Amino acid sequence: MASFSATADTLPAVDPRVAAALGGVASAFYVHKYPMRGDVGLLTEVALGVASFAYKRVVEGSGFGSAFGFALSIIFVHFASLALATVLYRISPLHPLYRFPGRVLLCLVVLGCDTDIPHHAYSPFVWKMTSLKLAQM
Repeated sequence: MASFSATADTLPAVDPRVAAALGGVASAFYVHKYPMRGDVGLLTEVALGVASFAYKRVVEGSGFGSAFGFALSIIFVHFASLALATVLYRISPLHPLYRFPGRVLLCLVVLGCDTDIPHHAYSPFVWKMTSLKLAQM
């Protein structure tokens, strides 16, 4: 039986932008399970950019402009795939609010979740617009 030893020469090279896209999808799953504050997310993206810049500049020996452009492209691909995965999840049948009627655009943004705050603060019931008009009379 032949043994297989994996070395750097036999492993297939993965394009860094593909790795960033897969990392963005993985980040979307992580952020869905464990919500993250905006400043922590921004710091994570900055750290990804610095690491990409340092890799391109130090390891590959590229110039400043080339390394900076590479870092920006990695950040853009990562953030775009994270946003796309989040949007696709929110409009998919896997989302808990998929079966409820409502505006599709409202379910894509986080602000749609904030509309429930007055509902939970003032009443256990969901009021329709007609009942609100009757209550104001």
